[in-house]
Amino acid sequence: MGVALGKCHETRNFSAGSRSKTAGHNSAPMTSRTGSYNVTAEYLCRDRGEVSTAWLKADPASIIAGRPIRVPGSHAGQSNYPGLFWSSTMDAHLCYESLLELDWLWLADFDTDVTAIASQPFWIHGHIGGSARRHAPDFLLNSSKRGYVVVDVKPAAAAERPEVREVFRWTASLCAARRWGYEVWTGADAQMLRNIRFLGSARRPELVHDSAVAAMLACFEPGMTVDAVTRSVAGFGRPATQAAVLHLLWRQVLRTDLNVPLSAGSVLDIGMGEAHVEH
Repeated sequence: MGVALGKCHETRNFSAGSRSKTAGHNSAPMTSRTGSYNVTAEYLCRDRGEVSTAWLKADPASIIAGRPIRVPGSHAGQSNYPGLFWSSTMDAHLCYESLLELDWLWLADFDTDVTAIASQPFWIHGHIGGSARRHAPDFLLNSSKRGYVVVDVKPAAAAERPEVREVFRWTASLCAARRWGYEVWTGADAQMLRNIRFLGSARRPELVHDSAVAAMLACFEPGMTVDAVTRSVAGFGRPATQAAVLHLLWRQVLRTDLNVPLSAGSVLDIGMGEAHVEH
């Protein structure tokens, strides 16, 4: 069974009209009469440029195919670390504003259910309690199982601040009006992240020998170790077979326990891609 994004991270749910798992009190549902019709979305289309439209009319496919509505700045002495992440899901670079966002991107890129990712996807403009409010969520993803999901990434302590939770509840209710998911992501297991980053070194198909991958799948038996499967493939150098097994683990055709350090002795099994294994 592969590792899905929702199974290897900590999220804070701010569901509209229901009790939050972490907030401790009810969030106010957003109805068309109380405000979702009065909320504006702004995003950048690749073909039409900047679009400003009613929130309920914003096109998620155009948002994901578009450009970031804002690009995190970089200056001397800043406390956060922005940058670019190459996504195998999108075959493109995605911007991030902090190392915590970078962690989220690694997990989203590894999640086989995630089919598309957009960073800094849109601005939303509206009102909370009579005061003007705007917010740019960190990510929008499309999942084969969950549909569109808006994600805000925040350290756990910051996510508990009342003014931040207010924005999260507002955003959750807007997403509920679109029947989109909404998550606040606060971190993941450090060991799992280290393993996934290591597997990511072989995620680019052009850096992996296709024949080595095919030969490895042909001789693979569940219960083999990483060392055993790399040695079982003849006619290829050690770097090629090591890249092949890492690539298969990244694609989750093969699987192993990612909660403990990866090593030559890690035991492998058939993952989500068992149709690719000839046994």
